[in-house]
Amino acid sequence: MRPRTPDPIRWLPLVSALIAGACSPEVANECAINDECGAGEVCAVGGVCARSDSRQLDAGRADAHEVDRDGGVPRDAAVSAGDAVRPYDASHVAADTNTHETDSAVDRDSGSLVDGSQSADANVSTDTNVSVDMSVLDARVDAVQCTDEFCDGQDNDCDGRTDEGVQNACGSCGAVPVEACDGQDNDCDGQSDEGVLNACNACGPIEAAEVCDGVDQNCDDQVDENAPCPIFEACREGRCQEAPLVFEAEGPAFQHNSGRPEDGRWCGVPSPNDLGGHIVHGPYAGLPQGRLVATFWLLVGDDAGLSPETNYGRLEIIDADQNDQQLQGRGYPILRNAFGAPQVWQPFVVPFDSPGQGHRIAFRVWWERQFYLCVDRIDVSWAR
Repeated sequence: MRPRTPDPIRWLPLVSALIAGACSPEVANECAINDECGAGEVCAVGGVCARSDSRQLDAGRADAHEVDRDGGVPRDAAVSAGDAVRPYDASHVAADTNTHETDSAVDRDSGSLVDGSQSADANVSTDTNVSVDMSVLDARVDAVQCTDEFCDGQDNDCDGRTDEGVQNACGSCGAVPVEACDGQDNDCDGQSDEGVLNACNACGPIEAAEVCDGVDQNCDDQVDENAPCPIFEACREGRCQEAPLVFEAEGPAFQHNSGRPEDGRWCGVPSPNDLGGHIVHGPYAGLPQGRLVATFWLLVGDDAGLSPETNYGRLEIIDADQNDQQLQGRGYPILRNAFGAPQVWQPFVVPFDSPGQGHRIAFRVWWERQFYLCVDRIDVSWAR
């Protein structure tokens, strides 16, 4: 709380008394020590010379026993008749910010006489000037300015508390810290790591790769997606099982010298502008060494009246690194009688010996251009 400003009116009795003393005639035979008195005289209490056998000395001795209870100073020793008390001057004596009533004639802190009914906790000067410096008093009061409370570790509103009502949720100044993924409640909301955990409810990026075990390692609500398995196997029902490599005819593995795409497949369609050729060839990639089998999925059109021996083309498996050497022994013909019915996908199984890694293998379908022929895909697997 802001200190209470002393009321200068309350000092007037003391000041008036001292001023009145200043207007009294100077007392003769003033002294401070015995040497300042004449023969047979001593400096009696009260600051005047008196004969050593005089009543005045005896009275002084009696008065000397009447001392202040706290300071041990004779009550009339602080201001004597010899003091030259000058008129009131507000610039000479400073008073503290507190005044209080007392029944003592001497200030309990300094031992200086102030008044029979009032004393000051501050330093009332014991020299010949007694005055109240109100500018000093105002400076002390103004040193503490109460304001609205703000967060700085100080009691700005002078209510005896510090930073009340202005701290953040964490009990400190400034903005609430941002939540970090560390198992702690950084933003002091009663929750830890909220909004910063990954899909697996853990900190940091998801590094777990999906494996073929029926478990969702990467927490994307899918199981075993793209889980790796050995070649010619695929992840099914939580384990790697035998499965072929699949090359879609319209996919990126194949190139095309003839024909056109139709509904996800590649077809040779008779046309005056299409001279025929390889409607698919690829993927020009290495395969495991050993006996393999390629399955070509083909379809022919409804060409009524064609001979069963009608040749639509041929199937080839070549080693591009060995001058297109035929790995199946010879070109495999595509005859009309190999199809059970038109517009039905028919598998053509062609075994071959793979030379292994380091040899680019290509599967090719040659089309004779006179008849409708489509390729859906080519599957490669181990031969049984």
